[in-house]
Amino acid sequence: MTTEEITDYAMPMMNMERMMRQVHDLCLEHRYAEAREVALHLGVEARILSATLAIMENGPLARTGASS
Repeated sequence: MTTEEITDYAMPMMNMERMMRQVHDLCLEHRYAEAREVALHLGVEARILSATLAIMENGPLARTGASS
């Protein structure tokens, strides 16, 4: 297995955890506009995680969009 074949689902999850803490802290400080901005980035990380999981489920062909 080469480095390109390793699918990393942990990084988007760690990013999401960090961002969730940021949103929480910002809300406690009543900085809602900043919390909303971080929440938008959370959505991006969630989409990255979802795509990564689809690749893991469907194998390397899912990465290129090729069909079996």
